[in-house]
Amino acid sequence: MYQPKTQIAAIAFGVKDLMLKGLYEETLNHFREKIHPFLPLFSISFILPSIIKASSHSHDYHHGLQLHSLSIKSGTDQDPTVSNSLLTMYVKFQNIQFARKMFDTMPERDTITWNSMINGYIQNSHFPDGVKTFKEMFFNGYEPKPELIASIISVCARCDAFNLGREIHALLIVSDLNPDSSFVSTSLIDLYFRCRNSNMAIRVFDSMDVSNRNEAPWTAVISGCVADGKYMMALDYFRTMLNEEEEIKPNRVTLIAILPACSIRNGKQIHAYAIRIGLDSDSTIVSSLINMYGNHLEFFPQARSIFNRSTHKDIVTWSSILSIYSQSETTVEETFVLFKQMLMKGINPNSVTMLAILSACSTLPILIRGSVSHCMVLKMGFGFHLFINNSLINMYSKCGSLLNSRQVFDEMIEKDNFSWSAIIGAYAQHGYGEQALILYNEMDVKPDEIIYMSVLSACNHVDLVKEGRKLFDRMTNEGEITLTLEHYACYVDLLGKAGFLEEACEVVEKMRMEPNMKIWSSLVLACKDYGRLEVAERLGKKIIELEPENGSFYTLLCMVYAELGNWVAVEELRNCMRLRGLKKCQGFSWIC
Repeated sequence: MYQPKTQIAAIAFGVKDLMLKGLYEETLNHFREKIHPFLPLFSISFILPSIIKASSHSHDYHHGLQLHSLSIKSGTDQDPTVSNSLLTMYVKFQNIQFARKMFDTMPERDTITWNSMINGYIQNSHFPDGVKTFKEMFFNGYEPKPELIASIISVCARCDAFNLGREIHALLIVSDLNPDSSFVSTSLIDLYFRCRNSNMAIRVFDSMDVSNRNEAPWTAVISGCVADGKYMMALDYFRTMLNEEEEIKPNRVTLIAILPACSIRNGKQIHAYAIRIGLDSDSTIVSSLINMYGNHLEFFPQARSIFNRSTHKDIVTWSSILSIYSQSETTVEETFVLFKQMLMKGINPNSVTMLAILSACSTLPILIRGSVSHCMVLKMGFGFHLFINNSLINMYSKCGSLLNSRQVFDEMIEKDNFSWSAIIGAYAQHGYGEQALILYNEMDVKPDEIIYMSVLSACNHVDLVKEGRKLFDRMTNEGEITLTLEHYACYVDLLGKAGFLEEACEVVEKMRMEPNMKIWSSLVLACKDYGRLEVAERLGKKIIELEPENGSFYTLLCMVYAELGNWVAVEELRNCMRLRGLKKCQGFSWIC
């Protein structure tokens, strides 16, 4: 006897079983061959959402359109479950226009509808539309899920829409919609750290219910402290996380986050912990450990040992070892040896790898190597990467080819502050201070600390005191940037070399921070050169008191005493250097 209800239940069970097993292609074939030809249209509405979902997962766009047509033909497109499935399908197909059209024509919208539409905007990088739709959802009385709130706050953090993120946080609190969710708290912690409000980020973390503190918020607060330069605080949170009674322990992401904050002593402890929990073979952990040890020249052998023992050397691991070897003149040759080994193993470089190679070419400035590396950059298709071009400008400048630096700069489609800073610094390094100032005046970006430093250096290279004074006054009076010791040192050196000793001393007296040794030594040299030997002697004694183990300062004071004809004092200083075992680093020239 024919029993339609029994038959329909069996069909539904068969489709559900295939979907649970992840057999999406088989589900579609089953529908095409055994269900659609034999059941009337009105009978398939109960399985249509599952079939649409199968089409989404199998990325069968053509079949998805057919299913949409079938839903219209059968009149089930107005059913909320079917229409939500179609909306989600178009989102997965990255057809945001069709998804929005579905959304606008739906007679009924529920929380799932709004969540799907907003997530669709976010997943397809339509962030402003996603935020706008989120506001509409809220004001239409729908309560968003914690996951959706977290996504919107994360969008605000990524797009630097910090004020909007704060508004959403405030709105959640005022409306009693502040869910005690790990997702929301983690996104808020990230938001506040990104907008340099670490106190608020920590406050959000501390206010969380202990039961909701899983690995995600712990890792967020640790990585935020590291990014904010609060290394001791990051280590304290890491230790607290280790000592928690719950089963919440650092995972691989937590270890990667904390390693940049570690001294060698702490880094070794993290390394031992990674070995204990079996994460020392993870390629990302390996790369982080290589970078940690590689920050200290004396621990290069440990970094190399970790690299050699790694069983799975991916491009990230190779890029890490190349990067640390490219930073030092004593190890830079090994960079090219390792790079050849990498290529011979069939591993293609990525943009980060090529940055390390260009850095090596800058450290060991040999033009032919730099040119060959540039050809490889073009061959690999990295010629339009902004940071690669910035590195090329710097590399050619270090190799003595200002013409090539300028050519790379002129051919760049996109330029940022680093691009302008690099080319201005190149002209300054080659003694073309006037051209550097012309470039500064032609800039179409707002200057930052680095650009101001490059222009000041250009003025210093060619003794452009008037222009340097005007620039320093602008930096001081407009208050757009924070002056650093490097800015002061460069300006004091400029004034001192030009003989404006009183003005240089006045600048030092007005500094809002303690002068460093570079500033004091610039003043001593300027006073010596312009015959202010008593002042030079007084300042020379002061810097030796501040840094008694630096042989260069003793030599500098010896030169001052020699100018004064005080040979007894010269001999006393030399005897003091011998007793302390101090030597001045010898200068040398390398002509190739």
